Amino acid sequence: MYRVIVYDNQNDTAGEIMHEPSGYGNKIISGKVDTSFNAVNTAEFVISYQNSLYGKIEPIVNLIKVWDTDTGKTVFDGRVAKIESDFDGKHTETITAEDCLAYLHDSVQKYMAINMNDYAIVTGKQIGRAHV
Repeated sequence: MYRVIVYDNQNDTAGEIMHEPSGYGNKIISGKVDTSFNAVNTAEFVISYQNSLYGKIEPIVNLIKVWDTDTGKTVFDGRVAKIESDFDGKHTETITAEDCLAYLHDSVQKYMAINMNDYAIVTGKQIGRAHV
């Protein structure tokens, strides 16, 4: 059984439950977590308008955690990437989330080749060298 929790931002420690595996509370219609080795893991959830989080979740801002209630371990930890709404008689939202590796796509790192002489300039630290 899995509990899915949505956090307002990185400072939110309580969160709000999107899916409670027990007989009470919010439920998702369907959900899946895709894990890959050395790649961005994704999760997808479909919620109905009866879920208290319907229409309240925002991409990039909200964070999602999937917790295995049997083992007590976190299965997925990431952020909301996109939300698609379906008003074709169902009134559902499909929420797609991506894990922390996706954060690397948010910035571009400038390439810089550093040799030992440049290291002290870049970091402000001196490296001691053993003289033989």
